[in-house]
Amino acid sequence: MLHLAVASATDACASSFRPEAFALLMRLTSGDTPLSDLWGGVACSALLAIEHANRGNGSIVPELARARTAPALEALLYNTRSEPATGVRKYREARGAGAVAVVGPARSAVSQPLAYLGAEDSVPLVSHWSSSPDLSDQSQPLPNLPSHVCLRRGLSVRHRHYLEAL
Repeated sequence: MLHLAVASATDACASSFRPEAFALLMRLTSGDTPLSDLWGGVACSALLAIEHANRGNGSIVPELARARTAPALEALLYNTRSEPATGVRKYREARGAGAVAVVGPARSAVSQPLAYLGAEDSVPLVSHWSSSPDLSDQSQPLPNLPSHVCLRRGLSVRHRHYLEAL
């Protein structure tokens, strides 16, 4: 996920000597309720990816070791609280702090309003979990990731089968 955003910014900013800021719009809470350590791990993975990109460390993504001279990347970490309005506020804060690309948010409900803002601002936005078909102009956005509509249909069939078995 982050590798795609890094590649976009690297080509556009290769001659720059200042760090390029990447906004990491992460889902760390649901409103005021903390989420499981899994979500903290996702944020840590994104921070580690930026560190690896800065050092040319290809231990996880081999292409980083072979990358051309890349600009230094700065991580700007924000909690979207799993809420669309908070996601928009954090996006605007990140842009005000100089973010040139966005990784996240995780939820389609938060990604959808940000997709419009990113398009208007010409800011690449790479969501690592969003699967709404509304986020793509393709009939099947990601061939290896079914949309949440398909998943919901599959879960309904499974739940109905389970309930009938009772």
